[in-house]
Amino acid sequence: MPCFIEAASTTTRTQHGVFEDIIAETDPDLAMFWIGAADKLQHLAWDEKDVLAEYYELIDGLLKQTLDRFEPEVTYVISDHGFEAVYERELHLNTWLERRGYLRTTPAAPMSRYIGPLVSKYVPNGLTDKAQSVLSKMGGAATSGDEAASHSAGSTRRNVTVPGVDYERSTAVMVNEWGINVLASNRRSEIVDSLVSDLRALHIQGEPVFRFVARREDVYTGRYLDRFPDVIVLPTREYHLNHTLSRSLTSPTGGSSHRSGYHIYNPDGVFAASGAEIPTAAGLTIAAEEFAPTVLHELGVGVPADIDASPMTEALSTHRRTDDVTTIRPRAPTLVDPEQKSTTNEDVEDRLRDMGYL
Repeated sequence: MPCFIEAASTTTRTQHGVFEDIIAETDPDLAMFWIGAADKLQHLAWDEKDVLAEYYELIDGLLKQTLDRFEPEVTYVISDHGFEAVYERELHLNTWLERRGYLRTTPAAPMSRYIGPLVSKYVPNGLTDKAQSVLSKMGGAATSGDEAASHSAGSTRRNVTVPGVDYERSTAVMVNEWGINVLASNRRSEIVDSLVSDLRALHIQGEPVFRFVARREDVYTGRYLDRFPDVIVLPTREYHLNHTLSRSLTSPTGGSSHRSGYHIYNPDGVFAASGAEIPTAAGLTIAAEEFAPTVLHELGVGVPADIDASPMTEALSTHRRTDDVTTIRPRAPTLVDPEQKSTTNEDVEDRLRDMGYL
């Protein structure tokens, strides 16, 4: 760990130096500094509080340096998620779906029940996807073209093909670490309602398994709603959702992970606002989707009409709080012709070198 904290600190200092040079040269209206090493460090050293404290003291010092040097009118500090200790047990949700009659299996399922948990327990994280892919190619998953499209199109994150699952005869399957897809589209509403009710009622040893269970339309809105799982789930801190079929509903967490911290089930991050016209507000809470319109309104520019949230008044300067929010027409995405790309590999390498990555 000392080597990693030293490397993380060196990288962060270098990137911060480039960041301040850019501000000094261009005097921008808005500048953003992303601290990526904080995520990696908390994954590796969540149980080493002295290591985390050392790194956050570095970040705090760099922030003070920037504030003293440039005296910005407003400063925001935000993270897109929190962190917590690694879960204690695996919950094999597809095994539960099978037991409840939502999921059907192939003749290869017995092999998957034995090998899948072993892969999760003993194969390092970076290789589990490849191992599961090999299992699927060994005849572990029966999937028609339509059903394959159905279960793989339903998420903003990569979905898995679960070895041993018969997608043609199943009505629902866990597709990633936080969602279940309904495969029988003609009965979607009925099955979703049934799943939500059954999952909310699921207890193990008298304790609820999930902190949160909801239909996707109760959580998300927008034109890409159908890309999300049909049912969104958030387990309690004891469990991690595992897609592999197993002989038991739960199993001990594997020893192959080098991580002590985890964040996929911890959406609560940090937020702070500072400025001469921003009063101190202890306990200020902002939703992630409110941050972009807040920054845009603080800058005095329009907020695109397709942004669902509104600016958070408490995080705005006093003179902006009384201004009407200007709504602008969303800009159409620019499609780049791959044949007309002007950026070369050398250009990319030069840019990465300037940013401190090379």
